[in-house]
Amino acid sequence: MNHREDTSEENPLEPGEVDARRLVSIDRIRSLINSSGNPQFLRQCQAFIEAIEPEDRLIEFCTSKESWRQCQGSYGYLVERQGSTVAKLITRFN
Repeated sequence: MNHREDTSEENPLEPGEVDARRLVSIDRIRSLINSSGNPQFLRQCQAFIEAIEPEDRLIEFCTSKESWRQCQGSYGYLVERQGSTVAKLITRFN
């Protein structure tokens, strides 16, 4: 998978020519919880947060423009542990 990696979390990632990923803080997920009134989504966010261990990396991701054109796009967050994804929170998809 081609991807670009960014460490700035000022604005949400947008679809680009390749898949994009960047490290984010837990505060990004907490802001989703504070801005949502959907009980099911809140439970998913809480389960995602509970999966995080101290050594984990929290990653925001967005698939490429091409994946969105093919109705296979997704945007969200991953918990990565020792190079493997152990939890995923999808916040947008088509």
